[in-house]
Formats: sequence, C-alpha cells, structure tokens
Amino acid sequence: MRDDGLRHAKLMALIAATFFMLQSGIMTGNRQMYWMASLLGVVMGGAYLMVQRQAKRISASRRLPTEVWEGEPFEVHLQVVSPVRAIPLVYDVSDQVEPAFQVEGEPLFVLSNQRLTASYRVVPLRRGEHEIGPLELWVSDLLGLFVVPRLVPLIHPVLVLPRPVPLPNRIWEGGGRGRLYQVASRSALTGEGIDWHGTREYTPGDPLRRINWRATARHQSWHVNQFETSHIAPLLVALELAPRWHQESDGTYPDLDRAIRHITWLVMEAPRSGIQLYLTGPEWEGIWVESASREGIMQAVRVLARIQPQASTSLMQLLPTLVQHYGEQFLFCLFVPPAERRDYETLIQPYLQQGYSLQVYA
Repeated sequence: MRDDGLRHAKLMALIAATFFMLQSGIMTGNRQMYWMASLLGVVMGGAYLMVQRQAKRISASRRLPTEVWEGEPFEVHLQVVSPVRAIPLVYDVSDQVEPAFQVEGEPLFVLSNQRLTASYRVVPLRRGEHEIGPLELWVSDLLGLFVVPRLVPLIHPVLVLPRPVPLPNRIWEGGGRGRLYQVASRSALTGEGIDWHGTREYTPGDPLRRINWRATARHQSWHVNQFETSHIAPLLVALELAPRWHQESDGTYPDLDRAIRHITWLVMEAPRSGIQLYLTGPEWEGIWVESASREGIMQAVRVLARIQPQASTSLMQLLPTLVQHYGEQFLFCLFVPPAERRDYETLIQPYLQQGYSLQVYA
C-alpha cells in the first residue's frame, strides 16, 4: 500500500484516461464517452473524500504484556475500528518500536469493512524500561489511489526483566569472618540443606522432586519442601553503579547487563536454598530478599531491570563501609567492570587475610 510509485502511476493513468475520454467526447459529440469520463472523475473524487474523512474517525487499540523476560518472544495484538460499516477501506498498520525490540513478522494490510485485527511477535533484546508505539496507520481506498497516513499516539511501556544466567562453579557454603562452615552432606552443595524445615509456595525453577503433595492438596496450590540451611552464610551482592562500565556507541553497557543477568540468577536461586540475600551498591539503599516468595523475588528483579550506572561514587569507596557493617556475617559477591577486576582483587587481599569472605566477579 505504501508503494508511492505504483500508486502515482495508477492515479496518473486514470487521470489521463479521464481527460482523454472527456476531450474525445467533447470533440466528437459522443455523450457516452463524456459520461464515462464524468463517472471516472466522480469515482476518484469520491474515493479521495472518503479516505480523507474516514481516516480521522478511525480508532485503534493495542494489547500486550507489561512485563516480559529478556529473550522471550511475546505477542502484540492490534485492533483498528472504523465507525462506518458500509464503507470498505484498506488499512495498513505498523508499530514504532525501540531498538531494544526485534520485530518478527510485520502485520500485513487487511481488507475490512469495519474492524481490523492483526498481531505480530516481538523479541526483547535488552533489559530496561522500553516503549512500543506510537502506531502508524495508513488508510486507502479499494483501488489504492489515495493513501492517508495517520500517527496514532498510542504508546505502551514494557518492562524487560533481565534473563537469569547461572554463575559457573558457584559454591553457596562459607562466609563470615574466619568462619568457613563445614558442609555436613553433599545435598547442601546443591542448596537443599539436610534438615526439613517446612513448606512454602512453589516458585518457577523449583525442582519437581521437592513438591510436597500433602501441602499441595491442603492449600490447593503447589507447595515444595523447604530445608534448614542455617550453616550457609547470607549473601551480600554489591554492584558497581558508577559510570565505569564500558559503554557502546548505542548507549548500552554489555558488561553491566551480563553482571545483572548473573545477579538475577542469584536473586532467584539463593532464596530457594534458604539463603538470605542483600543487594546494594553506591548511592543505593539496596533491597533484601529474605524468602522464596514470588513477589519478593520479582520485586528485586524489577529493580535490577531498571538500574543504571549513574552513581557519583564508586564501589571501591563504599567497600570499607560494607565490610565494617556486614563482613562478620555475610559472604560478599562483588560485581565490577572487567577492566577493574585486578584492582579489586588487590583491594580485597587485606580483608581476606583478616578472615572476611569476598569474591570478585567481572
């Protein structure tokens, strides 16, 4: 529909044919050719007025999820409604999307006498708050002679949650000044603990072998066994929030996004093992994740989806205060830019010699 060259060619051909028949009818006195030319002129004029008028009266709507996971496709449903049922028009719709989304299958133009429904798939490529819209709408007559573009200010925000990526060779046990706890069984290495502690509501990712069928039947919702893991220290996850990360030309921070994917995995995995977790960073009060409840985990994931490196102080400056307040009990996981990893490994050596537990990830 948006092929202007073809549309202009058709329109010029009809105009030329109309003038030829009109002139021939006048010169030869042939009324039939005269009326045919007049009819073509009326058809073109009526099509133009119809498209111009109806384009202003068309309404549009869009349905899509407000939260999606990075890398997981989702559907966007569009609906265009014309208030006039007896006038068929041709619609072509297209959404304006940010570079953080990859569109799979543009909605095709559809002939409709009143209602158009179209859908397409979108793959979110990058975490953060993004928008879909506004909506571009082209309205045309059946012959495709006249096209009226219209920009519908229909904008929907979408929060893209970071995709959890496991930390390789992650060991949960240990932590606290001079207190490297001994693990009594291999089950603690997998985060299951050794003593049954109770049940809790199922969260996505829990092993099926931990489902407690009696509690599930009693509560009419999925419940899993929870084990005592008090011998494992809580985690303090500190993220560098100063603008020290490598920034690409498009304004993205690939190393920071990779670190946040690992932190998201910690946020989702640690509570399932009964491990308390505290997220913090420069100029950020932080957030506690103390249970495996879905709401508590998702609250932390939403924070990680929105976070940006805008702090005026660095994690290096904050680290002594964190060690002073939490070093006696917590196992530290420091997520820093790759270019500064050696600096941090040198910085934490005195703390390691004093018995504190710190690990650097870059």
